[in-house]
Amino acid sequence: MTARFFVARDGQQTGPHTQDEIRAMLSAGRVGPGDLAWQDGMAEWRPLAEVLPAGAGVAAMALPGAAAAAGGGALKWGLGAGAAVLVLALGGVGAWQYQERERQVAEQQRIALEQQRRADDEARENERRLREEKQRAEEEARRLAEEKAQAEARERELQTRLEDERRQAEEERRQERQRARERERERAQEQERQRQESYERQQAQRYQQNPAYGYGTPQPIPGSPPGLCRECGIVQAVRQVSQQGEGSGVGAVAGGVVGGVLGNQVGKGRGKTAATVIGVLGGAVAGHQIEKSQRSRVVYETTVRFEDGNVRVFAQEGQPYWRQGDRVRYLNGTLNVY
Repeated sequence: MTARFFVARDGQQTGPHTQDEIRAMLSAGRVGPGDLAWQDGMAEWRPLAEVLPAGAGVAAMALPGAAAAAGGGALKWGLGAGAAVLVLALGGVGAWQYQERERQVAEQQRIALEQQRRADDEARENERRLREEKQRAEEEARRLAEEKAQAEARERELQTRLEDERRQAEEERRQERQRARERERERAQEQERQRQESYERQQAQRYQQNPAYGYGTPQPIPGSPPGLCRECGIVQAVRQVSQQGEGSGVGAVAGGVVGGVLGNQVGKGRGKTAATVIGVLGGAVAGHQIEKSQRSRVVYETTVRFEDGNVRVFAQEGQPYWRQGDRVRYLNGTLNVY
């Protein structure tokens, strides 16, 4: 790259000029070696003789100007020699400056390439760290998802186990209640059997003491069939029924009043009167039925076929402790198992 200079002479600045242009200006006498010059990279203005490497040549070029009065031939010769020296000097300076500039450019390119290489290395390192961080984040997310799935599985297993234990406990309680009812039934049967045996022993003792007492069943005559027990029978069926209660009249009165009030709000004149009567009647019927339904109760009906062929139905509010097929006896107004 050709160096360019700015030249200052008598307070006037010109340029930029190439070295060839400066040589021509020196040859023409438009500038002198003492004039100031400056180029890019210099800190201050300096004399042209110091800026150009061939300062001596530049100074020599001024000598023909001083010896112009000595003679035209010597002047021409001096100008030619000075010009030659100046050309050589300026050529060497230009070559050196070109090499220096090329060296600076190469150094700047090297520095730029080094900076680019470092930037690329940093970018690759950052990308590698980002990939590693992303991979760690994905692994952490998978680990958390697996832990969550395991926790949910353990929770479901725990709920299932608790539900099984609850059902098992309920089944055990149900079986225990069933066993308790069986024990109660057996205890009642045993008590009834003992009571019946005690009653039969008392009857037998009374009959033995006084055969004409007439209390109890006479002993069968040897060789004759056993006597018929008209109080004994077999349970044919046990069923639960709902019996509707009897109305006391309070429900009918209350319903009639409410129905009359509602009917009185309908129509005018005779229609209003008819609506009132219909409301009273309807309310009374509805109130009576409501009262009967509220007084309803649950009873248990036991159907018994006695040994003499008669069939009777016994009703009681409490649940009986006998079942279908049990042998019972109706004595003193109560039905008992024996």
